[in-house]
Amino acid sequence: MDRLEDKHTTAAQFIVFFILSNGITVLQVALMPVFKAVFAHTSLVDTAFQFLPVGVSHGHTVFLFDYSAGSMSVGAGGETVADVITMIINAAISFWVFFPIFKVIFKQEVTPEDAQASAAQ
Repeated sequence: MDRLEDKHTTAAQFIVFFILSNGITVLQVALMPVFKAVFAHTSLVDTAFQFLPVGVSHGHTVFLFDYSAGSMSVGAGGETVADVITMIINAAISFWVFFPIFKVIFKQEVTPEDAQASAAQ
């Protein structure tokens, strides 16, 4: 009996990649409130994170990463929805970009044994 992986290698790889990619996204969505609650009780909330200045606007430096200091809002449903939507968009983009790249990076070469096995069938 032929296995799905043997008959449809790319489809099988796609299914595995799809499951792993979506599983990781679900894990991120589940852990996001946990990390938010943990970091809400640290001094990191009151620490500004500004990194990689990219220019000046109206006399103020503009940073690529610009997270101002201040307490995190608790129970802000809109913020959570925005976080989840952002993570889903990120996962979708990563999925469609990385699957073709992985196909190129992990290209499988046909070995003489594989060629003989295919010819025998």
